[in-house]
Amino acid sequence: MSHAATNWAILQRGLKPAAKVVLWHLCDRYHPDNGCFPSQETLAADCEMSRSAVNRNLEALEGAGLIVREKRHDRRTNKRISTRYRFPFEPDFPCPKSGHGSMSQNGAEPCVKNGESHVSNQDTNPVREPVREPVTERERAGAENSDLENLELEASATDEPKLTASQRGKLITRMVERWPKGTGSTETAIAELKKLSDADLVDADAKQQAWLDQWHSTPRRHTHALSTYAKDRLFDQVEVLPEPPPPTTKSVRRGERLWNARFYEIVLTVAMAQLPEPKTDFLRKQIADEGKAGEWARLNHQAKYGWPDAVDMIRADESGHGTSVSLELERLSERFGSVKAGSELWNAWRDYHHQQGWPWAERHSGGAWLPVPVEPDAYDDLAAFVVAAIEDFRAALDDMGAAISGNEESSDDDRAA
Repeated sequence: MSHAATNWAILQRGLKPAAKVVLWHLCDRYHPDNGCFPSQETLAADCEMSRSAVNRNLEALEGAGLIVREKRHDRRTNKRISTRYRFPFEPDFPCPKSGHGSMSQNGAEPCVKNGESHVSNQDTNPVREPVREPVTERERAGAENSDLENLELEASATDEPKLTASQRGKLITRMVERWPKGTGSTETAIAELKKLSDADLVDADAKQQAWLDQWHSTPRRHTHALSTYAKDRLFDQVEVLPEPPPPTTKSVRRGERLWNARFYEIVLTVAMAQLPEPKTDFLRKQIADEGKAGEWARLNHQAKYGWPDAVDMIRADESGHGTSVSLELERLSERFGSVKAGSELWNAWRDYHHQQGWPWAERHSGGAWLPVPVEPDAYDDLAAFVVAAIEDFRAALDDMGAAISGNEESSDDDRAA
């Protein structure tokens, strides 16, 4: 087998799972010096498919430009022998051709279901997937993680995961690539890994990096070979740590729904702080004025100092920092809608903030996430729309607080029992 070839197969995207299994096993049979020429019986056994299913997937791979099939004949008898499969990473890769069966325009050993064709019921309008461009190292790592993500989820949900041949091959390839180089024979390591059961292979892969970290954390003159890790079950020595608890908070910035949900939670549920004395005689006289100028100065002073937590959120964002917000607000943040800066609704919100003496957090460009009433189409007047949105969000906060309090009381009762 060739690790470079199987790694290449793993990285090909846009294929159906069955086609990718066939491609991986073809690459597993590839030899850098001799090429790839498994018989159809061998390939069907490797892939655990019928010959007709293998042939359908071979045609799909050839149509996608990932293989080219070349017929071969014995030089002495001119008898048909196994097809050679060529891949794009080979220097002499020919232009792809399309056709049925193990080779285009073959007549030998047709499929029992479809006459002279090697495959059954060809699609009349097959979809041809494009060949992927060369990937970067970062994309390569992302592809491997994406391919194995479902496998790891399945493995965590059951004590005895069942792996396909393709999944076993991916795990073994990943483990070989992770292991320090020059610590033993790769072929021996693969042979020992193949002896592991599905559950043990998943376990060995999951604990591999932890075992290496543990081994290297103490003075060692050498690292065991990967074959020893598998044969002697060294992965059983790794202590499995409990999963960390799920996060309860998230750092967010202004411009995200959750940030605005927390901002409005503060101004609606936190009592206004005691306002400081004006710092200058001029401001003191303004605030003492009984007219509109005095009212404007008092509301501005209140907005600046009345809700310090909300103002701190604005200052943190202006300094390039996020605010840690409880994820319990995430559901309520879905009540917020996007409002364009400078629009009539945006101005109605700004006016309402000023009337309440609340800080106004929104920038003068872009847009803002602001509360939306439960029945947004029921209001023709924008001021009424804003008031309804505030009251609906206040009620939702009250409901959330009551639910949290009820859960805490239930937990206390359970502990007391």
